[in-house]
Amino acid sequence: MSELEISKKPSKDEASHWKSQYDGPSANYLSLKGKLDYASKKVADLEDQIENIQCDTYMEGKASSWDPEKTSEEYEKLQKEFTAAEVESSGIM
Repeated sequence: MSELEISKKPSKDEASHWKSQYDGPSANYLSLKGKLDYASKKVADLEDQIENIQCDTYMEGKASSWDPEKTSEEYEKLQKEFTAAEVESSGIM
């Protein structure tokens, strides 16, 4: 057991060094980068799901045409209208 020194506790300097490595700015950066990567992946997955639903709707004959670019233009227009209505109702302007 003495060869491995399993029971030896780290000195205060060693402990503070390792703590600073995990609690410092690099840890915050890695945490935020991980969250951003996860959110980006979720957004890409949702965009794929939306496109699949739009394509399926067209294939089932429920929509007369399917144009991904036109659909995203319509979405942006609706999003702007919704945002404007939300701002007006909240009294921010």
